[in-house]
Amino acid sequence: MKKLLFIWLVGVLVFFFESCNEARQAKYVFYFIGDGMGVNQVNGTEMYLAELDSVVGVKGLNFASFPIRNYVTTYSSYNGVTCSAAAGTALATGEKTKNNTIGMDKDQKEPSYSVAVR
Repeated sequence: MKKLLFIWLVGVLVFFFESCNEARQAKYVFYFIGDGMGVNQVNGTEMYLAELDSVVGVKGLNFASFPIRNYVTTYSSYNGVTCSAAAGTALATGEKTKNNTIGMDKDQKEPSYSVAVR
């Protein structure tokens, strides 16, 4: 009985370590763009929800518990206020550009490729 238990335990450990060594790759990536959802707006909403439940503090929104999230700034490369073209390019490529520019670098010399192309 002890020998069978030992063999079973070794098998489970081998399976566990083999599965840990495999490179894990995301099957899907969801890219949420929360237009008008700055940190202050989200915090205000969480405070409001907590107040509805008569709780002091915040009641977290569902997306706040996502395992990975990030924040971006929305100004363009040469202006503190951006236009939709520059904002869309920055969101799609990861590179800021000047206002009224789509899919080009900030000097309008080189194309910036979307993450969907890569």
